[in-house]
Amino acid sequence: MKQATRIYVVRTIECTGGFGARLVRAHTPAQAIRWCSKGVILAEVASQDDLVALASSGVRVEKAGDPDTPDMLKDAGAA
Repeated sequence: MKQATRIYVVRTIECTGGFGARLVRAHTPAQAIRWCSKGVILAEVASQDDLVALASSGVRVEKAGDPDTPDMLKDAGAA
């Protein structure tokens, strides 16, 4: 049986500290990313108000893990 998915709203908190590069000692890239994103990126189930406000302003739902979903960072020219 396939596990149901939910739509989450993911918010970022602006980082202050110049370019934003950090040096992190970790066992894996995932551990380093998890450490750096702690308190910077928040994800929670989207409320009806979130869905209405974001969808009406043109934000599309991305499907995590879907290779056909555009890479928003790559499309914006980020490295």
